[in-house]
Amino acid sequence: SQTQLFLVPTGAGEARQLTNDAINHVDARWFPDGNRILFLGNERGHGPRLFVQALSGGHDARPVSPEGIGGIGEISPDGKFVAAVAPDHKLMLYPIEGDLPPRPVSGAMPNDALIRWHSDNHTLYVYQRGEFPTKIYQLDIESGRRELWKELRPSDMTGVFSYPQIKIASDGKSYAYSYYRNLSQLYLVEGLK
Repeated sequence: SQTQLFLVPTGAGEARQLTNDAINHVDARWFPDGNRILFLGNERGHGPRLFVQALSGGHDARPVSPEGIGGIGEISPDGKFVAAVAPDHKLMLYPIEGDLPPRPVSGAMPNDALIRWHSDNHTLYVYQRGEFPTKIYQLDIESGRRELWKELRPSDMTGVFSYPQIKIASDGKSYAYSYYRNLSQLYLVEGLK
């Protein structure tokens, strides 16, 4: 059986099933208009891809990306594009409506990881996976201009090897991050026979 999506009220009321299809639903995001969701899912025998589903019901999920997409991506503030990592590991913009083809993000580099859109609707926050300390860049999707925004550096970098969560407010005025640290101790034992 496939995992389906449900709308669960935060107060009184009953859960409402949003999907009833042959897609295994993995992750979901709300569109800014609150009337649609973007979800990552896969049909049996196929790779993961992005779908759009209306909340009004009666509409089948519509694919907006090719198979093999690298995660759910981020919806633009105007709801017209999804920025996501394509099967070839390039950062792409997938249009939600119309017949426009997907296009690569200008200025994106191999190994860029996507954090989110800025509220200005033309800037993405990205960083290079595996880079320590981690530098976060603002990337203008039209001009390709890439500008250093912040450098994440805990006060003690000893044993830091990954940033599993980096969150930035849409206006860029605040941020939070977590990191994994692996520490060990070495003991010297003398006089054993």
